[in-house]
Amino acid sequence: MPTTWLLVVTLTAGYQKLFHENVKIGFLSHAKMFQDSLSQGKILAPATNEAQMRQIIMNDYIDATLCAIFMLVVIAMLISALNIWIKVLQNKHVPLKEAPYVPRDGEGAKHYA
Repeated sequence: MPTTWLLVVTLTAGYQKLFHENVKIGFLSHAKMFQDSLSQGKILAPATNEAQMRQIIMNDYIDATLCAIFMLVVIAMLISALNIWIKVLQNKHVPLKEAPYVPRDGEGAKHYA
């Protein structure tokens, strides 16, 4: 249940940060507002010149891209977890294991250095 809540909240917030029409929330709508103003020759605060306007627009697109990537990572983790959950519920063997312990000062650590 907590995982479901985290997924719903995270993906909803990500979607809103990407596509919300309110410029105070959505990255893309904020970038569009600044791009439209720049096209009309207007400078919006906090920018004081055209270069800063372009920087704000670029930052909004970078933020939107990172948000989308993080959402894809969350979805990929969900799909991976669902695959394991289905196998467990069907009583199929799930090969889960960790790497063997390697002591920091031991001889085994030299192999990885």
